[in-house]
Amino acid sequence: MESFARMAELRTPKVINGLDFGCPSLSVQRWYRAAFGEAAWDSFENIPRAHWAAYLRWYRATLDLPVRNDTEAVDVFPAHGVIGVRTQGKAGAAVLLARTVVLATGYDGAGAWAVPEVVSAALPPDRYDHTNGPVDFAKLRGRRVAVLGHGASAFDNANAALAAGAARVDLCFRRDRLPRINPHRFMETAGTMTHFCALPDAVRWRVLRYFKSNDQPPPLPTFERAMAHENFRLHPATPWLGLRLDGDAIAIATPRGELCADHVLCGTGSTIALEARPELRRIAAAVLRWRDRFVPPPGRRTRGLPVCPIWGSTTNACPPIRPMRGSAACSATISPAG
Repeated sequence: MESFARMAELRTPKVINGLDFGCPSLSVQRWYRAAFGEAAWDSFENIPRAHWAAYLRWYRATLDLPVRNDTEAVDVFPAHGVIGVRTQGKAGAAVLLARTVVLATGYDGAGAWAVPEVVSAALPPDRYDHTNGPVDFAKLRGRRVAVLGHGASAFDNANAALAAGAARVDLCFRRDRLPRINPHRFMETAGTMTHFCALPDAVRWRVLRYFKSNDQPPPLPTFERAMAHENFRLHPATPWLGLRLDGDAIAIATPRGELCADHVLCGTGSTIALEARPELRRIAAAVLRWRDRFVPPPGRRTRGLPVCPIWGSTTNACPPIRPMRGSAACSATISPAG
């Protein structure tokens, strides 16, 4: 988290219950007050990223959790009435058996990070990066960087490029202006997060559709850090219509004219495609999606949502994995993120 994440602080409000599971002595608040003083917790709104990483290390050591670093889950499958997880890491391959598997794999946990074809078809791979992948910011020193997207990741990477000494950063997005309100704040209470799955399908669809259509703004501190740089430019209503190499430069066609850059960063989110995840490939066909359960009323259809997994439906609160051809039936629930 300290070497990869590019935000200065966590975006989740510090008051949301976390890993303590009702035990105050394990809470980040109690740890923070013990580490930095009683008044320190009240002096900030969001937890600094490095402090959260330190808290996680303390939590791991305190509970003596058997964490396996440098290990990847490459397959999840029904196995003898339970769930098998095949892993691969520095220590070699292994198969773990469990009754419940939690895939806390983040925003792209149900698919893959997406680079628009307008970028990938026009440029060689060394001239662009996705903002959620590895980026060699040192190579951007003295270079012109163009960022596509307006979310937190786009601004995080713009700030990282500016901090690395980029000559100029241009951030472009389709909307006429940045969103002003973060609709996701609706979910950020313990009660809503716990009981959202109990709402009727039609209500949850309306909420998810609202989230998808309205989007969220970048965090204010992240936005302000970027805007404080004289060599940062914000370009609303500026979709990328086409890209081409012009000598060693990248020429980007937009409705407002041509933009020149030396490197491109795509803060363009992810696609929902369970089959794209190695660990989900074998069970993807058995995962219940919105399209299997719910037909939205006219005027409320939203591209992308039908292929999302649906969990916690009031009509089937804990959908089991359906038996697969050639595999034993598995009654445990596997809940991919996303």
